[in-house]
Amino acid sequence: MNPTDYIARSKKHPLIYTAGPYTAPHAWQLRCNIHRAESYAFELSVMGYAVHCPHANTASFDRTLTKEHWLETSITHLLTCDVIFMLPSWETSAGATLEHDVALVAEKPVLFTLRAAAEFIENWNI
Repeated sequence: MNPTDYIARSKKHPLIYTAGPYTAPHAWQLRCNIHRAESYAFELSVMGYAVHCPHANTASFDRTLTKEHWLETSITHLLTCDVIFMLPSWETSAGATLEHDVALVAEKPVLFTLRAAAEFIENWNI
């Protein structure tokens, strides 16, 4: 395929942002949070979404820059997405709560279950 074909085909994949707890008091819990986000990102990919998973993008960058930096740049990504998916326990995370609120202000659809994600992509209009 040529570049034009890829551009045309990319439009059938809505860009979805995953939001949920990242930080944790212990390294093991942090790794569990990242793994959970990656697992959901994979399921969403199987459905046909183009997934932006900040957990996977920054997993190796822990303590390199400020939490505020990572949150601001994640919000930049969120605003380019078509829809946001809230991971389990998102309400326990100040960052995910902010991402949720930003999505609402930006009038992005907010999904809470894989079933809702399946229904959303089924009705996705190219």
